[in-house]
Amino acid sequence: MPTRSLSLRIAAALLVAAVSACAPSQVQGGAEQSTSGAGGATAASDVVAFVEVNVIPMDRERVLERQTVIVRNGRIAEIGPAASMQVPAGAQRIEGNGRYLIPGLAEMHAHIPSLQAGEQAIANTLFLYLAGGVTTIRGMLGHPHHLELRERAARNEILSPRIYTSGPSFNGNSAQTVEVAERMVREQQQAGYDLLKIHPGLSRPVFDAMARTADQVRIPFAGHVPADVGLQRALEARYSSIDHLDGYVEALAEGRMPTGAETGFFGSNLMAHIDEGRIPALAAATREAGVWNVPTQTLIEHLMSPEDPEAMIRRPEMRYMPQQTLTQWAQAKRNIRQQTGISDQDAQRFIEVRRRLIRALHDAGAGLLLGSDAPQFFNV
Repeated sequence: MPTRSLSLRIAAALLVAAVSACAPSQVQGGAEQSTSGAGGATAASDVVAFVEVNVIPMDRERVLERQTVIVRNGRIAEIGPAASMQVPAGAQRIEGNGRYLIPGLAEMHAHIPSLQAGEQAIANTLFLYLAGGVTTIRGMLGHPHHLELRERAARNEILSPRIYTSGPSFNGNSAQTVEVAERMVREQQQAGYDLLKIHPGLSRPVFDAMARTADQVRIPFAGHVPADVGLQRALEARYSSIDHLDGYVEALAEGRMPTGAETGFFGSNLMAHIDEGRIPALAAATREAGVWNVPTQTLIEHLMSPEDPEAMIRRPEMRYMPQQTLTQWAQAKRNIRQQTGISDQDAQRFIEVRRRLIRALHDAGAGLLLGSDAPQFFNV
C-alpha cells in the first residue's frame, strides 16, 4: 500500500543526478529562463509524479527502491511501488529511470550575492543551490534586497530555494554603542528579517543590549561569538545557532593561554594550550542551553588542509565559478595559512579537534545543522 500524506516538502531539484550534468553556460540559461521555484510544484500542473525513483526518505538508514511519488500542491501525497501506483490523469510526469529522490536539503549558513554583484550573479547562485538539491537556505549576511528575493521565491516568481535571511551584520563597526545596537535590533525586526547576524567585534555591553532587545521584540540571533562575549555568555544568551563552532576551541584553552595570545582562525593557533578533556562538559552545556551549532566544517577543512589550492580549483564543480573567483579563493587559502603561521601538524590537529567537538555535540544530543558558508572558499 502507498504511504500517504507524508510531511515532506517536495524539492525543485530533487533529481540531483539529472541536474548536476549542466554545463556552465546552462547555469546562466536556466537561471534566466525558468519561472518555477521555491521548492514547489511547477506552474504547469498542481500534480507531479516522479516515476521509477529510488527514494531516500532520511527517516532512518533505508532506500525505497523503484517507487512512484505523487506530489499535490507542492506536498508529497503518496509514495508506493512504481509497478502498482497509478499516475493521476493530467499530472506532470517525470521519469526517474532509477535515479535517486531525496528530501530537499537545507543550507543553514548560506550567502546571497549583493546587488552590487549584479542580478545575474544572484540568479546563478540561487540556481546552483537548487542544482545541489538545496531547497532551503538561511542567508547569513542580509541586505534589504534579500527581503524582496524572499518574497519573490515564496511566490514562485524566481528559481530559488526557500529563503530565510538575517539582517545586515552586527559587528564592531556597525554597532559600537548600546543605543545603536538597540536601534538596529528594532529596525531589523520591523523590516521583517528572520534573524540577526552577529559578527566579531561587539563589546560585551553592546552584545548584552542587543540580546536583551532581541528577546524583547522576539527576533532570534545567530552567528559568531565575539571575543569579548565568549562561549559561556553566548550559551546563556541562547543563540539560535552558533556558527563555525566559534568560541569552542577558545573555551578549550581558556585560562591556559598567555594573555593577549593570538588565537588565529577560529582558535587554530591555540593547539598548544587546549584541554580536550573539557569537550564533554562543553557539549553538555550546549545541549542544556538548547543552542544549535552550524559547524561549517567543510569550510574550515578546505582552508586549513595542506591540499594544494591550485588542485582544489581544478575540481569538476569549480567549472561553475568565474575564474576570478577561483583565483581569489586559492589566494585566500594561501593567505590564511601564512597569516596564522600554523604548521601542517597543528592544522591537522585543529581539524581533528573540531571533528571531536562535533561528535561530542551529537552524542550529547545538542542540535547540529548543515551549513557550508557557500558559495565561497571551494564550496559551490
